[in-house]
Amino acid sequence: MNKFKCSACGKELPAIVGYERAAWRHCPCGHVAVSIKSRLESLRRELRAERISYGELVELQSLVPHIEPGDLELLEAAGVDADVVREYDTGCE
Repeated sequence: MNKFKCSACGKELPAIVGYERAAWRHCPCGHVAVSIKSRLESLRRELRAERISYGELVELQSLVPHIEPGDLELLEAAGVDADVVREYDTGCE
């Protein structure tokens, strides 16, 4: 199920039943919480276009637990060591 993260307070929110494919929802703090999956894809587009900001790289680092283990493009951009990524992806030590 898709999770959401508020850009203002950083709180993670679950998807609303029946609206699992939504790209955003409102946070109790009054701001809009964006789907983590859609935000990762947005950061990927910025990375590929070579216009990702330092702030977005910090945000990407905070989203590492939500990145698929085999997604080397985002994991390496987030600063995860390539050897750690390979070990995690293959289950080897």
